[in-house]
Amino acid sequence: MKNLVMLMLVALALVACSSTTPTATPAAPAGDPAQNTAPQETPQMPGMGAVEGVLLDQEGKPIEGVGVYVAKISVDGVISYSPEADPRDITDAEGRFRIPNIAPATYALAYWTPGPTGLIYDPANPQFAVQVEVKADETTNSGSHKIQRP
Repeated sequence: MKNLVMLMLVALALVACSSTTPTATPAAPAGDPAQNTAPQETPQMPGMGAVEGVLLDQEGKPIEGVGVYVAKISVDGVISYSPEADPRDITDAEGRFRIPNIAPATYALAYWTPGPTGLIYDPANPQFAVQVEVKADETTNSGSHKIQRP
C-alpha cells in the first residue's frame, strides 16, 4: 500500500512538471490566445526579420488582446496559418504588435480572437490579405489595420 501511494505521488509530480509551457516559444498555446498573456520580449536573432503594426476597430480605436500571426503563402497562393505553431504576438492596450524572429519571406497577416478570426484584408484591395515582406535583420512596419472588434 505504501509503495502504491509513493508511485501515485511520483506520477502526479511528473504530470505537474510536464504540463508547464515554456515561455521562450513564440507559438500560442492551444485555446484562446486572447486570454494568454503576451510573451516576454524575445531578442531578435541574426538573419531573421520582424513585423510590427497596429490593430484598430472600425472606429479607429485600438484593440487589445488579439493574436496577430504571420501566415504562410504557398507557391499557388494559398494562405495558411497555425495558431499553435506560427510566429505571433498579442496586441497591447494601444493595439500594437511586434513579431520577432521570422524567416525572410513574404507573409500574409492573420488574427485570432474569441469571436472573429481570419485574414487581415487590404483596404485598397479588399479581396486580398495584407502581405508583408520580411527581410533579414530588418523590422517591417505593416501600418495600421482595421478589423471587426471581437
